[in-house]
Amino acid sequence: MKILLTQLISYIPTVTGANKANRLLIEELARNHACQVVAPAINNIQELNPKTKTQSREKLLKELETHNISITASYDAAEIYHHKGVEVHALMDNNQLFTYLKNQIKEFQPTWTLVATEGSLQGLLMAALKTSPNRVIYVVQTTIMLPFGPDSICPSPTLTEMLRQAAGIITISHYLKEYIWKWGKMKSEVVNLPVYGSGPFPYFGCFEQGYVTIVNPSVLKGISIFLELAKKLPNIPFAAVPGWGTTDADLAALKQLPNVKILSWVENIDEIFAQSRVLLVPSLWSEARGYVVTEAMLRGIPVLGSNVGGIPEAKLGIDYVLPVNQIQKYYEESPNKDTPLIPIVPPDQDIEPWYQALQKLLSDSDHYEQLSKASRIAALEYLDNCSIEYIEQYLETLSPNTTRKHDSSTQTYSLLELAENLPPQHRALLALGLMNKNKIASLMNGKQLAAAQQAGFETKESYVAPRTSIEMILAFLCADMLDLERVSIYDNLLDLLGNIITPNQFLSRVNEVFELEISRLVMFGVIVPNVAEIADVIVRYQIEKADPTVLAANLEQLKDLPNEEIEVLVANEIY
Repeated sequence: MKILLTQLISYIPTVTGANKANRLLIEELARNHACQVVAPAINNIQELNPKTKTQSREKLLKELETHNISITASYDAAEIYHHKGVEVHALMDNNQLFTYLKNQIKEFQPTWTLVATEGSLQGLLMAALKTSPNRVIYVVQTTIMLPFGPDSICPSPTLTEMLRQAAGIITISHYLKEYIWKWGKMKSEVVNLPVYGSGPFPYFGCFEQGYVTIVNPSVLKGISIFLELAKKLPNIPFAAVPGWGTTDADLAALKQLPNVKILSWVENIDEIFAQSRVLLVPSLWSEARGYVVTEAMLRGIPVLGSNVGGIPEAKLGIDYVLPVNQIQKYYEESPNKDTPLIPIVPPDQDIEPWYQALQKLLSDSDHYEQLSKASRIAALEYLDNCSIEYIEQYLETLSPNTTRKHDSSTQTYSLLELAENLPPQHRALLALGLMNKNKIASLMNGKQLAAAQQAGFETKESYVAPRTSIEMILAFLCADMLDLERVSIYDNLLDLLGNIITPNQFLSRVNEVFELEISRLVMFGVIVPNVAEIADVIVRYQIEKADPTVLAANLEQLKDLPNEEIEVLVANEIY
């Protein structure tokens, strides 16, 4: 078989459990199959744009050097390297990610394209389905990025119907499988990904010494419980390993406690576990599984885990699974652009069950040793079920999805598919035609907008002009609010806005002009929050909210028009 994996996070380094799982899965498959990966070159995807290619390439090369990996081919859009049998296409410009993915699928002709759970707009999934509609498998490792259900931060009936077009859905826990069926009425397959390695695993369980450790301390991961335990046990050494969810406020709170040591994140988790005697996993959100739980148990480290999501499954029937008050709702507009998932009100927690369990582990050596050995035995037995052969069998027997669903429940998705196949100018005009042009005209100065359009189409080295009507309106809005002459469609708006105006002020203006209700999490959670990407968000939202009859009529009028007529219509629509 030929397998292509695509994801919205870098392949190397691996900084999350899901990222690590994807990498180890494709490396195992590469032992017997041709495997490729299409992914961003670096983890901070907002830094990947035409203006920062040189710096991004330097970061990539430095990271690859630590793994003794060399670049095998260089192109304008991507650097290609090979690692453990996998050919990796590391994208240097995320504005080209979807186009590059489509081209690579056409060239590689994979038996299956695996799309890892991604951001709120599901752009990778849409690109894969458009290019290879019958041979796409969606790999789900979180509930929050699914477009349905109570955990979703970006619910969308249209994107839910798009997900139904996948030939298969892979999940990593029965909790996820039940969630997908309950809220999406879609079948999925639970697979035990071979993410833990083959061993042998060192035995680190030690009653006498080591830290009580938390990985990725944050509101989501239960930092409040960790901090309270550290305060109640001032003579016990605690350790925290900051991760993607850790904020400056979290770090400040950790540094205030003299018995808490901050350990740097390392790719080799054994370096953390070697210093630990107990692992705390007091997550307050719906973890899909919690790979770190089983990783610690394999090394004989007792784990105290919360009773939410897939963590009880990861505990494999071993004590302790402890109660927490789960997070129920998040800010739609996060106060922290780097960590958008912040609870509206972090729920109060009863620390007593955690305190009692930890006290018993730290004071009773026989109990500690018993739990340490039981944890290791259960984890090693579970490891026997994490076979790549099972996944290979699933891929080899799965049938391509040759029956695309087009009943009344998927009408909007079908129309969205048609809209996606239009050229960019056609799509932008379609969205514009669905808007209230009088409202736009009353909120914007037409003469200024015309001048912005006229001046905008000259291109300089660091400036890329608007290509569509929606991009032009957005660029004008941003330039007008910041008192700038013009704004490039690839400028990172979060950096550009700075301290002059808040992202929420810009978002409010955009929603007012386009008569939408886009949340900050969606608008600034795109691959790169720039005019080009946000214009696509607006087009998608306008099309999705439109009356299907009106949308179908507009599509029929636009789909066969030449670009010259489109440009005339754009001018007539705006002025």
